[in-house]
Amino acid sequence: MIPSLVHQATIYVTSDPLLVAALLVGCPLFAWLGWLAGRRLGWSTAPAAAMGAGLALALAVTLCRLPPQPYGPEVTPIARPFCVLNGFSLVGGNELLNALMLTPFAFFAVLATRNPLAVMLVSITLSGLIELVQGVTGAGICETQDFLNNSAGAIAAAIAGWAVTALNRQPAEV
Repeated sequence: MIPSLVHQATIYVTSDPLLVAALLVGCPLFAWLGWLAGRRLGWSTAPAAAMGAGLALALAVTLCRLPPQPYGPEVTPIARPFCVLNGFSLVGGNELLNALMLTPFAFFAVLATRNPLAVMLVSITLSGLIELVQGVTGAGICETQDFLNNSAGAIAAAIAGWAVTALNRQPAEV
């Protein structure tokens, strides 16, 4: 399943020139901004830079895509609700990619800040805002499933980041 998922993600990214441009500009820019924030706030700068790049990746794949082609005169678009209400699922490539979308951001944010609860809350809020922006702008489809999958992946990554920081703590000197 993993090779198929990687292939699907590669096709998705490389097929949209706006998305490629957003990644090529956004990842280095956000990594630099994360590094600066890390220096200013006393965080670990390397994980803060990786956190910034992870945020750029998530924003690029969700908000920086070419809009769908307009319908021809013979095709009538189907009216859909502002946000599609569906449940959590990891069945299918898109569902797995949504679960992985915020994991780099959340994992490295915990390594940088050492505050997993705050990172979880920020990640959940970010996922909700992305879905709302997609619904308003048409850059994507607002779906509760995407929100749930993004949030679950971010929470799992924050827990993994917390575990790494807990394992790397030096024992107190006696």
